[in-house]
Amino acid sequence: YEDMPESANDYIIDSLDVRVCPYCNRNYVYSADKYRTCQLDHYYSKDRYPILAISFYNLIPVCASCNLHKGKEQFEFYPHDINSVDEMLKFTFELESADYLKNRDDVRVILLESKSKYHKQIKQLGLEKLYEKHNDVVWEIIRKYELDSTEYIHSLYEENKDIFESEQEVENMIYSNYLGEDEIGLRPLGKLTKDIVMELKGQRK
Repeated sequence: YEDMPESANDYIIDSLDVRVCPYCNRNYVYSADKYRTCQLDHYYSKDRYPILAISFYNLIPVCASCNLHKGKEQFEFYPHDINSVDEMLKFTFELESADYLKNRDDVRVILLESKSKYHKQIKQLGLEKLYEKHNDVVWEIIRKYELDSTEYIHSLYEENKDIFESEQEVENMIYSNYLGEDEIGLRPLGKLTKDIVMELKGQRK
């Protein structure tokens, strides 16, 4: 593994087609020649499992922060599983005052523990504390939702069918993220955005 050329690293990263760190869903992981925003993590430590050091399925493109804090630990969460991020991370929010639409500090992001087996990983990566810093994103989602309505999305779609293929695309544009079940890993904070939008929709019903 240590002797693997940079071109091999790039090939692996490009072949896996991972856009966002699968451990935190917060940072892009791209490779562009010598410019990289990602590192290759060994899901199974190469010290304990040297035979897997260059296994395609054991190499995970992740952000530098997650790779540093994971170290040689063994996680329950396996990023190559479909919808694994959706299973591990669950978000909600709390409002500290009635003036929340004007003050982003009145919005608090809460990371729920969906399954106890992921507690160690979430704690080790510091995800609860890190996501608290994204209260501005949740605040913006809430404000957009206050201005948004099903009728508005429908009218935008009907008037711009030459641009949009579906109402879902209009909604993606409004919230600056992908909201589909299988699109969480296409853009940072996809899981957070999806959960908050779905919760707001549930409150309106």
